[in-house]
Amino acid sequence: MTLMKIPNGLKDEDIIIKALEKMGSYVDVTVDDLMKLYNIVFELMMNRFLKEVKVRDLMNPQVIYTSPEEDIKEVIIKMAEAGISGLPVVEDGKVIGVISERDILSGLNLKPAGGTHLLLLLFMKQGEEILSKLLEKKVRDLMTSPAIVLSEEAPIEQAILLMRTKGLNRIPVINGHHRLVGIITREDLILKHPLFRGIFYDTEEALEKDNK
Repeated sequence: MTLMKIPNGLKDEDIIIKALEKMGSYVDVTVDDLMKLYNIVFELMMNRFLKEVKVRDLMNPQVIYTSPEEDIKEVIIKMAEAGISGLPVVEDGKVIGVISERDILSGLNLKPAGGTHLLLLLFMKQGEEILSKLLEKKVRDLMTSPAIVLSEEAPIEQAILLMRTKGLNRIPVINGHHRLVGIITREDLILKHPLFRGIFYDTEEALEKDNK
């Protein structure tokens, strides 16, 4: 089968017209009706995909994690080196919480909502005091517990629902023995399946992010 070349930037309607042209025969149906059919079929297939694909199929089994007794400064280094904003907290192989940049800032009475410039100003004025407090902290002092986790056998739609309703960027994944076996993130989902972009963001947001 020869693949049809489709120029970039075509709308769905244009693709349907191209498909009709490729068929080379007359079909007694309007483009509008075909669009409706296309949208219905796409929605049904997407729903089936979200129910059939398991979290284990899309999770990352290579998880960077921390322990409740680790120093916060070590966690900050881990996050910076890995380019991530949060870690599961694990004790005896089981997830007991999560620690994120937001948890750390909140624990130091710093509000990320205030904007980066305000945080920098605060550090200029109270940097030594803030760092002194930070060096005294352990993960257990600032982590969020209990953690929201997902079974590796859960359908991927459950991960998406939690991310959207709880505002989560990452969810630790556990096995039947409640042990950490992976992590699933918004970024990983979008990179593996671009269709997820439309689930997490509306069209304008998606285009904005693509253009950055």
